[in-house]
Amino acid sequence: MASNTSVTGLTAGKSESTLNLENGVLFAYENLYVGETYLKLDTKLFKIPPDAKKELLLEGDVITVLSKQGGCLILEQDYSYISKGRMAVRCFEVEAMKLIVKHISVPLPEVIYSLIDDCSSEIGMTTIPDSSNKKQ
Repeated sequence: MASNTSVTGLTAGKSESTLNLENGVLFAYENLYVGETYLKLDTKLFKIPPDAKKELLLEGDVITVLSKQGGCLILEQDYSYISKGRMAVRCFEVEAMKLIVKHISVPLPEVIYSLIDDCSSEIGMTTIPDSSNKKQ
């Protein structure tokens, strides 16, 4: 990347937020923190300031870390769907979700995709309308 590169966008307030593209870190499990939102460009992560979320028009993937425990990483991807991935994801989870949906009326996310292999797996799911990841 060129030096002194930054992306500026309008925020809800009168000030501007700047995302400095020189301060990126490697996209890795240990560099992701719960509750933080990042811009992912290739293999680099750039933290997005809280006042700039959804305000900056950015090229790349916007990810928010929802949970990170027990070898499992749950991310909101581009403000539109949830991914659950890493070593703790098992193939039976997809089948269990499909089975539960048939027998109960509680809203559950729909599985969009599943990538399952021996080393690491990932499940992509819809978000549930009118739900929040904040505790009431």
